[in-house]
Amino acid sequence: MGTATTIAATAATKQLNYTQQAQQYNQWCRAADGSSIERSRGGTATQAQFCTAGKGTSAGYCPNQPAQIPEIVRGTGFSAQNAGGPTGFTSVVSQIDAGL
Repeated sequence: MGTATTIAATAATKQLNYTQQAQQYNQWCRAADGSSIERSRGGTATQAQFCTAGKGTSAGYCPNQPAQIPEIVRGTGFSAQNAGGPTGFTSVVSQIDAGL
């Protein structure tokens, strides 16, 4: 049998300034997520801009197609190498607490 891990919740809560956008097209989940994340951090990229950055298409055109991992990485400009490795739960909690 495996062991269970329990993480104690604190009484205080932290609300993130984040609003998830609905997908503009049925295959644009990464564009909706990417644009939502960027806007929560003060950016202005639209779903179309995020999609074209990932697909490498002309501005104003992005097909309603699913994206592959390399396209998602290209759209964000961020990769695991930028983080210096995996990010643990404690690190995520610390970043949220710090308002990052």
